[in-house]
Amino acid sequence: MAGESFRWEDILEDAKAIGLNINSKNEGNFIESATVCAELILRGHGKTCETYKTAAIFTNSLELLGEETEEDELKSEFLRALLEDFRLLLNANVEYDQSEEAISDTMEANEYEFTIDGRIF
Repeated sequence: MAGESFRWEDILEDAKAIGLNINSKNEGNFIESATVCAELILRGHGKTCETYKTAAIFTNSLELLGEETEEDELKSEFLRALLEDFRLLLNANVEYDQSEEAISDTMEANEYEFTIDGRIF
């Protein structure tokens, strides 16, 4: 994510776009279903994205299952894994926003100039 920052609201909107609601406590639920969410991820996220990898594992595992109880457990694990993927993305965003690189990028983008004693010119 170096050099790139997203507002956390944008990240949560991305989650909604794939059918996942996430609240401020990093809890969530599928808007429609786990399978719809996985399909949207596989169609819209790049293959190197962690959510894509999570959805691919879920989809492949789902094809191998036969019992409904195992399917419910698999869907719960898929939800937990997606929430973790988004938690890591949000954490990376916060870390970048607080980094020297982000501060420097902001100063350059806004063309800030400073006096010798560090005041904004």
